[in-house]
Amino acid sequence: YYGQAVTTDGQGRILIPAVLRESAQLTGEVEVLGSQAHLEVWNHTRFVEQEVRGNPWTAEDEKNLGELGI
Repeated sequence: YYGQAVTTDGQGRILIPAVLRESAQLTGEVEVLGSQAHLEVWNHTRFVEQEVRGNPWTAEDEKNLGELGI
């Protein structure tokens, strides 16, 4: 919802705009997840609560990764 396009600086870094940092509560530790066309940056605590504990590992996940050779 709050996503924004940004560009990298001369060293390949990105600046996360203040509105995004505030809405995602990005202080302290963060989790950075990559996709082909975008990055997701999460507050560490929220990531663990919502993504890790909220979506436990399943046998189907294991199978899908195995099919990818991972």
